[in-house]
Amino acid sequence: MVWAVWYTEGNDETPRVRAARSTDQGKSFGAPVTLSEGAPLGRVDVVVLADGSALASYLEDEGEGKKASIRVRRILPDGGLADPVIVARVPAARSSGFPRMTATTRGALIAWTERGEKGRRVRLARLVLVKD
Repeated sequence: MVWAVWYTEGNDETPRVRAARSTDQGKSFGAPVTLSEGAPLGRVDVVVLADGSALASYLEDEGEGKKASIRVRRILPDGGLADPVIVARVPAARSSGFPRMTATTRGALIAWTERGEKGRRVRLARLVLVKD
């Protein structure tokens, strides 16, 4: 299973984060679904989980382009969507970097850059989707 996630903002188009699934190794993709609900800024990533679902991350503007939230949304194998989860609040500026994820046996890890008074540092969050 292959998932593609992208940010789009064409002429006269509302900014959106979208996803589509391929069941034939990327030769063709199904109809896309929209993941974002507000004003996305992009910076997307996606990981495929063992059950065939996917986790997509993206930044969403939280007001006037100054604050943003890193959001993660699970896309179920049938194309259904779980509610988005806010992982962290970060500046909307590019200096906050591009969050990146990796799948684990119980969910995923997501890392991002945080800028503070003492410079930049990498932050890490564990997303647990499967309980013991």
